[in-house]
Amino acid sequence: MTTARKVLLIIATALVAAGVVIAGSAFALAGGDIRSLSTDQREWEMHTYEIPADEAALISSIEVSDDTEDVRIEGYDGDAIRIEYWDHQQRGVSITQEDGTLLVGADTADEIGLIGFFMSYPDDHALRISVPHDFAGSIFASADEGNASAVGFGNLGPTVIESRNGMAIANSLRSKTLRMESENGSLQCDIVTVDGTLQADAGNGDISLDSTLADIVAVSSGNGNVSAAGVTARTSIQVGTQNGSADLYYTDAPETIATSENGDVALSLPGDQKDYRVQSSATNGFVEGLTGSASDDTATRTVTARTTNGNVEITYDLLDLDEPGRLYDGSALEQLIGRWSALDQSSVAGE
Repeated sequence: MTTARKVLLIIATALVAAGVVIAGSAFALAGGDIRSLSTDQREWEMHTYEIPADEAALISSIEVSDDTEDVRIEGYDGDAIRIEYWDHQQRGVSITQEDGTLLVGADTADEIGLIGFFMSYPDDHALRISVPHDFAGSIFASADEGNASAVGFGNLGPTVIESRNGMAIANSLRSKTLRMESENGSLQCDIVTVDGTLQADAGNGDISLDSTLADIVAVSSGNGNVSAAGVTARTSIQVGTQNGSADLYYTDAPETIATSENGDVALSLPGDQKDYRVQSSATNGFVEGLTGSASDDTATRTVTARTTNGNVEITYDLLDLDEPGRLYDGSALEQLIGRWSALDQSSVAGE
């Protein structure tokens, strides 16, 4: 190593050491809380707005949107509708009621200049709407940079949950129809019953369904994996991904279609191979398990599993498919609804 390089290395090491000392001193002066180092000048303030029970009973539709924070619509065992939100100098939240529709929108103005070289660890500034869990109207939850979720309802109308750069989440609810979307985030659907069609679409993200019952389950991802466990459809399960794997475990429907362009397709099905008519193919890969030529043509269920670049695997548990309790039938959700009803009765008795 030349003398010049040695000098440069010594200078660089000294600068790094000095930086560590300065950073450590600043952290100590801040009381060990990195948030105290933030130059973020926004002053967050929490507000609560309540719609009394008599007015809440007239609302048939709830539409909530936020461009920077999470949106959470949650069922609870009360009669009023409570809205909890945060604002600051550049953020405004509007709450209006029009013809039976509750509209809640949060918008953040473009901020001029640098908010801060050090950004504090963000607190939870979600826009949260607490709604009676027996609310039977429609719900629309939309987030731009955060997550959007609907949780804890027993009898919703048409429901839409969407996010542009975050997660879309449905948990412990029943609805007439359900549509979930995210451009750049994952989708999660757990303990959900849909009387009609459940549609879940992700542009760039994984999709996970568990303990779900619907007439039709239609799921697609552009760049992400799709997994479904304990999913039952009265008519059809349709799962597809462009760049990712499709993994179905203990799913059941008269028609099941699972496809991938660039990824593996794996199905672990209840029952025996005689219960299914199967068509499977892997253009540039291998097929393991029952193939179409060996399937039972008298079976009432059809399965299509195919991939272009990947492998296909189909397995069975070889147990009696007609045995009660083998397939998901919405029982977990019914148990939750029973608990909510018990809570309601307890609160009334307490009054």
